[in-house]
Amino acid sequence: MPTVNLAVQYASSQTNTPTSTQFRKWAKAAIRVNTEVTIRVVDEAEGRELNSTYRGKDYATNVLTFPLTEEPHLMGDIIICAPVVAAEALAQNKTL
Repeated sequence: MPTVNLAVQYASSQTNTPTSTQFRKWAKAAIRVNTEVTIRVVDEAEGRELNSTYRGKDYATNVLTFPLTEEPHLMGDIIICAPVVAAEALAQNKTL
């Protein structure tokens, strides 16, 4: 069974985000190789800044990923922009 080292950071005022326990459960169900990942939940301002800096796009996007390595194990960061995800769920008539 692969090892999962997961850190969850909350930098958003959005209140209806998944808990770190939920993120851990989902990660363990999905990951098939040894993994070290940080999930950071951000607000729109930070999401826009990161998207602008790393992709040259001047808007907040739902998810950004920053893979660091794949060998000897998977390592990287996942940025989730909570307000964008919430707006997309509402627009698509999906539960958050």
